[in-house]
Order: sequence, then structure tokens, then C-alpha cells
Amino acid sequence: MTISKNVKSKNVSFANAEKLEKISVSKKNKVLASKNGVLYNKKMTTLLEYPMGKKNTSFRIPKTVKTMDYVPDNIFMKKLYVPKKFTSVYYMKNWKSLTEIKLEKVNKKLAVKGGVIYNKKHPEWKYDFGKNK
Repeated sequence: MTISKNVKSKNVSFANAEKLEKISVSKKNKVLASKNGVLYNKKMTTLLEYPMGKKNTSFRIPKTVKTMDYVPDNIFMKKLYVPKKFTSVYYMKNWKSLTEIKLEKVNKKLAVKGGVIYNKKHPEWKYDFGKNK
């Protein structure tokens, strides 16, 4: 899928696009960008969409990314690497295949304990990975 230069925002989730392996964005687009088939805002501070059909078993979120928007299930993903500046996960739906989330040790906002990624200041549930099997 290629997003043209005229698209101004990501208003739709690709939650049912099970065969979508790659998202490309026109370099002339002023608000969206893609890197390695993953959709971000132009500044690369928010991960907007990880394709459901992308076959990589691990993914390292770029160091510039601080937040992740709604991200639907990807059945291939096993490991997710999260940078130290990453602060929040909006929603990760049913990532049943995800078995490991690695945070950089100096991440000041998030922690992983007992299969749950959570906010250190407010230990609210963020994502209970691999527990839906």
C-alpha cells in the first residue's frame, strides 16, 4: 500500500488488512512517513501502524519513537525491542504470537514484569503479551 502526498492524517486502522506486508508513503507527504514498511508520523516520534502481514519475527522500534498508536495483531511477531525514550502504548490488539518485549534498561517510563508492560509511576495494565494463547 502506498500513501500519497495528499493524505493529511491516518484516520483509519488497517486492522483487517491481514495480507498487508508493507506501507509506503510518498516522500512529498508532509505529515506521514514510512521506514521498512512501517507507518510513522513525519517526525518519526509516533509509530502509527505495523502491517498485519509483515513477516518479520522481531522488530526494533526506532530510537526517535516515543509513542505507539493503535497497532493490530501481527501473527509473525515474536520479539519487540523498545527504545529508552518510548513512553506509551496506546493499544496493541491480540498480539498472541508476541512472547518477549525488551526495554532498554534506562527506560524511565515503562517496565516489563510478569508478562505485562506497564507505566512505572502508575502500574496500570498496558499490554499482557503472549497470555492470549
